[in-house]
This record gives sequence, structure tokens and C-alpha cells, in this order.
Amino acid sequence: MESLRAEETGEKLGEYKGKINKNEGKMEEIERNQQERRKDGRNRKVDIHAKLIKSKNT
Repeated sequence: MESLRAEETGEKLGEYKGKINKNEGKMEEIERNQQERRKDGRNRKVDIHAKLIKSKNT
């Protein structure tokens, strides 16, 4: 009985660890996406600012 319980809990732990690893992977993807968006946002702001300066000079 005890050996069966150990195997069952081992499988459950393995499944749980698998879920954690998947979630960590998703979090890394989300962080990467957020960083890319931030970079894009900064670049857009700079472009808009440059256009405003050009329009004021002309």
C-alpha cells in the first residue's frame, strides 16, 4: 500500500511541477511581450515628438 501511495504522490508532484514550469514559460513570454511593447511605445513617442518639432519649424 505504501509503495502505491508513493507512486501516486510522485505522479501528482510531477504533474504539478509540469504545470509550474508551463506557467513560468508563459510568464517569461508575457514579460518579453511587455518589454517589446515598451520599446515600441518609446519609439512611437519619439517619432511623434520629432513630427511635432518638424511641424513647428515649418
